[in-house]
Amino acid sequence: MWVNRIKKDTLQWTNLTSPDKDGNVNVKGNTKMTNIPEGHKFEIFPTLDGGYGFITVGKNPNVTESQPKIPPELLVVPSWIVNVIFIRPYTGEITQPSLIYSRVALAIDMNIELCDNMYDSPGLMCIISIQPNADVINYVKIGFLSNGSTKEPTKLEIDTNAYSVDRIYSLYNGGYVASVRLKDTLPITSTGIIYYSKGNLFREWDCPRIVGNLIVPQGTFPNNTFWMFSDGGYNEVNETNSKSLIEDNNSGWSMMTTNIQRLAMPFDKGYNNLNVNTTLPEIGETINLGTTLFSITYYKPVVTSVGNISIYQYDIGTGQLILKQSYSANTPFALLSQDKKTLTLSALNSTFNNPGKNYTVVIDDNAVKDLSFEEPLLGISPNLWIFSTGEYLTRKV
Repeated sequence: MWVNRIKKDTLQWTNLTSPDKDGNVNVKGNTKMTNIPEGHKFEIFPTLDGGYGFITVGKNPNVTESQPKIPPELLVVPSWIVNVIFIRPYTGEITQPSLIYSRVALAIDMNIELCDNMYDSPGLMCIISIQPNADVINYVKIGFLSNGSTKEPTKLEIDTNAYSVDRIYSLYNGGYVASVRLKDTLPITSTGIIYYSKGNLFREWDCPRIVGNLIVPQGTFPNNTFWMFSDGGYNEVNETNSKSLIEDNNSGWSMMTTNIQRLAMPFDKGYNNLNVNTTLPEIGETINLGTTLFSITYYKPVVTSVGNISIYQYDIGTGQLILKQSYSANTPFALLSQDKKTLTLSALNSTFNNPGKNYTVVIDDNAVKDLSFEEPLLGISPNLWIFSTGEYLTRKV
């Protein structure tokens, strides 16, 4: 999805296809337009059901600067508002704006820092920075659902006296990492700070601190690996407090990664999905040839949805996937248990028919939804739920 502002109060939406083998993309459907309050900032992000969420933040257009000054304790009309608009999958319907956060007290500025799906609970979320005055910035996480209803906002415990935040990233295994620059430190030094999902501080990451005022492209992978590129090779030196430093030696571009500790360990069973409790077979187990039933159990009750379950024969050495069977979760091949937590999946007799081979089961996003909130849940990527078939049995004669 490509979005651009064509007027002060008008956005244009263009949906594009995925690149083909030659790298070409095409316009998918009709280009659409929608109105937003003039001057509002915006951010778009994909949702697990295949649609998009669109956040706008800015001053309440119903409050004007010319209105009489009212003491803060008497204010009742919000001065700043945050709205969400959804572009629904398949139909392309653009919903009416839903108010998900408002601020009655005055502020100098508000910005969108991050919008994403929640990975440790149903729904979506945005982190908004609020600047009430020139010396203070607060970071608030807003949880909401795809019907526009909201959860209780939580404040991230970011020490803005010590850090200047460049960017905040979601961690697929729960929590967030903020890329920050240390204040009152010369030369300029960058590092990363990890926070739990509820906003409380965990600790600084294990990657060495970076010295220099560099623009560093960076991001996170689903396995909790944080990556970054920087224009300069590095020599590693040590501070007196034994924290490693990396300083520029002008030798060209380099890439670094650091593995961030998974914060939700009791709920993380190796599927990169905090909703999954267990599977049968488990990761690494051996099954009988011709097995026709297997299952996945969630922590909370679910309902089936439109995403697919796909079974592949998997070559670990080359990464090659050979599709053996695929079907929607909304078919008789996928049956829920009475408590709605276990999804029993069927396979043809010919699916697991190759002895001594590895197989992987891929669960699409939105194959199931949380029963309570009807929000789509994250799936399971290839090469995670891997198991193997046994060898043929040999009879003695």
